[in-house]
Amino acid sequence: MKIRKGNHLIINMCSSSSYYPLPYFFLYGASKASIDIFSESLNLEGLNVISLKPSYVSTALIGGRKGNFII
Repeated sequence: MKIRKGNHLIINMCSSSSYYPLPYFFLYGASKASIDIFSESLNLEGLNVISLKPSYVSTALIGGRKGNFII
């Protein structure tokens, strides 16, 4: 990739499910893991790229569960 001069930063939003996928939602976890690996690859090519991996949010996707690592 062509790197432009100046300060730049690309932020990709992932999820902690890239580390701990949910049962029956393996495609969701796999897609988040691929975003993380893509970000790392771009970073190795010289671009400033980070991927944020926030924890789970209590939504219908996880059944409204609560816990220490669930927002």
